[in-house]
Amino acid sequence: MGTSTLRPPARRPLLNRLIGLETEYATLVRPHADASALPSRKTVYDAICDAIARRQPTAPGRFDATQRFLASGGAITAETHVNDYDLPGGLIEGATPEVRSPQTLLVCQRAQDRMLQDAADDCGLDAEVRILKNSCDRFERTYGCQENYEATVAEGWTLAMYRAAMLAMLPLQIMCWGSCHAVIYLAVLLLGVWRVGWSLVRLRLYDVEWLMRPPPRWALDGVVGLVRVLRIPLVVWLSLLTRCLAFRKQRKVLAAFLASRLVITGSGHLDGRGKYWLSAKAMAIDCHTAMGSYRGERPMFVFRHWLEQICGPTLFSPCAVGQLLRKRQRLQIGLSDSNIADLAEYLKVGTTSLVLDMIESGQLQGVPVLHRPVASLHRIASDWNLVSRVPTSLGPLSALEIQYSFLHACRRFVAARQEDAPAEVAVVLQRWEESLDAAQAFRDRADDMQPAIGKIDWLTKRWMLDQMSPQAPWAVRKKVDLRYHELSDEGYFERVVEAMPATILTSEASVERAGRMPPGDSRAGRRGHLIREFFDGDQPLRVSWSHVVIGQGRTRRVVALDEKNG
Repeated sequence: MGTSTLRPPARRPLLNRLIGLETEYATLVRPHADASALPSRKTVYDAICDAIARRQPTAPGRFDATQRFLASGGAITAETHVNDYDLPGGLIEGATPEVRSPQTLLVCQRAQDRMLQDAADDCGLDAEVRILKNSCDRFERTYGCQENYEATVAEGWTLAMYRAAMLAMLPLQIMCWGSCHAVIYLAVLLLGVWRVGWSLVRLRLYDVEWLMRPPPRWALDGVVGLVRVLRIPLVVWLSLLTRCLAFRKQRKVLAAFLASRLVITGSGHLDGRGKYWLSAKAMAIDCHTAMGSYRGERPMFVFRHWLEQICGPTLFSPCAVGQLLRKRQRLQIGLSDSNIADLAEYLKVGTTSLVLDMIESGQLQGVPVLHRPVASLHRIASDWNLVSRVPTSLGPLSALEIQYSFLHACRRFVAARQEDAPAEVAVVLQRWEESLDAAQAFRDRADDMQPAIGKIDWLTKRWMLDQMSPQAPWAVRKKVDLRYHELSDEGYFERVVEAMPATILTSEASVERAGRMPPGDSRAGRRGHLIREFFDGDQPLRVSWSHVVIGQGRTRRVVALDEKNG
């Protein structure tokens, strides 16, 4: 009988994790000269969805009928409360497919930008609709982008404690699920009884339109508020679990990297007082880790998707805990600007993915850690001259010095892992260094912006503002700030790209293909294939990020898309 040689487990290749972007786009609606009123948010969103559906197959969301999943692998959602549907304007969230390469993600993001731009041009409304890919409007309301990375949630004894805490949460989850659904069903029953009774008293039982009218806002807000109160024990438990056990190593190191990353990925912002910032999104961040907007907070690291998963509307929502027991989970980053420059967009995900590889390998020599992450973030974002230093474990450092520290550490890490490094790793490192050098050139000489124009958003916008007269009123300067992000031929950044085509990092053919076909290296490929196959069939189709439901009743089939993780 022969002997077998034990081999060490294969290491994960670098830049080979699932990544994706969620971007909130602002809709700017201008009425035609003969129009009597602006179309509502719901009207604009429905018109854009219809325009997209004319170009590719789509399917409604499994739990949100207004959401649309696309045959290209992504999805779009109306980021508007149901009570605000009748107001003009609004946000539309576009989510890219899950991919495994920064370059592929850049192509998918540009295809998504193009899709929404074309849909706005072809929506057929009695108004002009423009799409703004920015992070803050003129009223200082912040929105923007979130990044998603597959990462190791914990290891060793921390992973065991994490799983034990998840399992211990199961009874609390079932109790919250039952009580919340009881409140919702009771509210619907009471509303129905009241309306039918009132109709009988007023002899208006035939008025079906009145009977089916949505509930008044005060009633809806009351039910939502009561549900939120009932979920407080679950939110508290999940908050403690995430703060103490989930992604501890990544969050500790990434805070310094993300705060300093603004020097190459910030999109720039002119506030109401005329002050210029590296990032509007950064100034809105008020905590390190939290659920994300559950209590109005805006954290660096967001776990709201975990709360939504375990409070899902499916009868078997406790199964969501089983999915969260996996070693590899989705790490969501809330500190992310909506970039329009290709290089900034590419480096945002490419450098972060590479730094995550380095963190998970444990090779962190020479990497600084922030002492006060949120305060340091605000200080960096407020200093577009790049001179401020913040306290770190290696002493006071500027944002550029922190970035160079991470760059050098990643170079050492990649040199020790050459056999696991695909060719794109060298591209990320080269473009990272070139961008830092461009920012450093501006730091050394304030009028040396040429190397960064068209590549770093905040510096390109700063250069545009500097071309104006110092006496230009705020409204005129703010117009430049907003129209820089406009996705149209009249957008100010589009004019820069026309003059500097070398700043474009994607090909027209790749963007066109990504707008029709999903990537084949993740579950997005299977999801897109099923949408294309069944979207016009006899059976209804409902889609989520992890499942596709085909048919209903006895013919109903649920197709799981999840990849198995360790």
